[in-house]
Amino acid sequence: MHLSLTEDVLSGTYVYTSQNKPIILRGSLYEDQFSASEYDAAGRITGTFKGQLDEFENIQGLWRSADGRKQYPFSIERIGSRNRLDTTHSHQFVIKNAAPQYEARFSVANCEGDTCTGLATIGLYDKSGRHIQTFFSDDLYMTLDENQKPSVNVVQLYNEQSALVFDDFNFDGQTDLAIRNGNMSGYGGPSYDVYLYHPAKNRFEFHIPLSLMVMENLGLFRTDVKRKVLVTFTKSGCCWHQTSENAWRNGQIVLIKKITEDATGANDRVLVTTEVLTGTKWKKSVKTYKIADYYKE
Repeated sequence: MHLSLTEDVLSGTYVYTSQNKPIILRGSLYEDQFSASEYDAAGRITGTFKGQLDEFENIQGLWRSADGRKQYPFSIERIGSRNRLDTTHSHQFVIKNAAPQYEARFSVANCEGDTCTGLATIGLYDKSGRHIQTFFSDDLYMTLDENQKPSVNVVQLYNEQSALVFDDFNFDGQTDLAIRNGNMSGYGGPSYDVYLYHPAKNRFEFHIPLSLMVMENLGLFRTDVKRKVLVTFTKSGCCWHQTSENAWRNGQIVLIKKITEDATGANDRVLVTTEVLTGTKWKKSVKTYKIADYYKE
């Protein structure tokens, strides 16, 4: 379990060792009282943790499923300082043109050669230098260029994905933000905490379904502004690939299309299955191609 504490607000993930799939947590730690909820890919609460800090600042308590049918005792042993995120770390960077209206100033704990990792504090400022909001990452993994500078807004499948990505993820005309937080997506790929900007609140808010979408695929999704869809990629081994398209419906992210390419058979063929959501029903088509023809350079 990885937990970050900002003032009294907790955020993080945990995994079942049998599944090795991160589950997002959000909660609070007030005085000695611990409370957190876990969420599924749709942003629904699937369970709650409630407990208390003991004299060694470890947490003992009870986990309950959302329907109340299951409950188990739990114990969390704290490793590291409680206030480890409220700091400026050793290696500091500034990206002046992170987005048309923003400048990013951030620090990360560890840099060696052209790679930085570890705890990070990210400050967002407007072009006049006014502080907008502060974010934290448990593992702001990033690579540096030949001038020891980080990239921004680079999203390349099987290649570089920047520590900070500014884009309009929900196509509302506002700039949103994705912050690298380790390598917990498919095949040890990059994972991100995704934040959507809320004009009425004048702040970025963590978005659970989009953050989980990253973890369940091969890194950050691609934004198709023209078609207003978010495109994800996943795979299994060398010869099975799936591309999915997701659209916003009434404020919710909805899967609307899947293309599966299956070349795991013994012959030199690839089976391409296309599934499209039309209204409330899925339409499916299956075609077979010669591998040499389908995967032409």
